[in-house]
Amino acid sequence: MINRTDILQELYEYITIPSYVYEEFLQAPYDIKKEVNRMIEKKFIKIKNVESMEEIKMFYKFKYNIYIKEVIGNGEASALALAKIFNGVLASNNTRDVALTVKAENIAWIKTGDILEYAIDSKLITFKEANKLWKEMLDKGRHLGKYKTLTDYLEYKSNRIITE
Repeated sequence: MINRTDILQELYEYITIPSYVYEEFLQAPYDIKKEVNRMIEKKFIKIKNVESMEEIKMFYKFKYNIYIKEVIGNGEASALALAKIFNGVLASNNTRDVALTVKAENIAWIKTGDILEYAIDSKLITFKEANKLWKEMLDKGRHLGKYKTLTDYLEYKSNRIITE
């Protein structure tokens, strides 16, 4: 979230990211890298390696993804593996690489829009503020799917839930 990691810290006790995802953050712009390292120091972000045999097998199952029949990135593969093994929640906007897998493997999955919706429901931010954050993320080049506004995302999500 654009300069609003406080929202994540209010909503969640901590988050765990795979070491591969941390390596991706190290390639990010300085301000993002600095904020991630600050949250690691505060023990809000915990880094987990893919290390047990079960984790490694699951990582490769998702890396050479049987559901989309493509090789996906180490960050997504390790996040999927750890979420599956530890019954966690995958937080990812990378629908193309994860949608079929989370459905087939019954992995809980949230996207940025879901987190913003939760923040609104928790009264941490207003709907107007959430839409503003969405626009700022798009302006910074963050991938949020085909949705130009949070409103568009929530309307799509609500229509999908009703028709399923």
